[in-house]
Amino acid sequence: MSKREFRESAGEKPGRPQPAILSRSDRTRRLAPMDFATTIIVLILIGILASLASALIHLVRGRGSSNRTAKALTIRIGMSAGLFVLLFLLYWAGLIQPHGI
Repeated sequence: MSKREFRESAGEKPGRPQPAILSRSDRTRRLAPMDFATTIIVLILIGILASLASALIHLVRGRGSSNRTAKALTIRIGMSAGLFVLLFLLYWAGLIQPHGI
């Protein structure tokens, strides 16, 4: 039995193509809310790590007497607190779900 005969026996119309199930890589130009939230979280984590690296560089080069180290660490703390609040809001809105790891 050919694919066409099988489709016709299943009640499908022969002239109308069935919608394909798109894989994740085929979905372009559209981000699901979960993908958007994940992207934002990853960007904030990268910013936190960059701020921590900046503080380390200022600490090593300035021998600890620089106010830049304190500013970089303050930014890191603020971003960490903001990430915590963002995670809470995304969970409350139902955009992210725990998965038991």
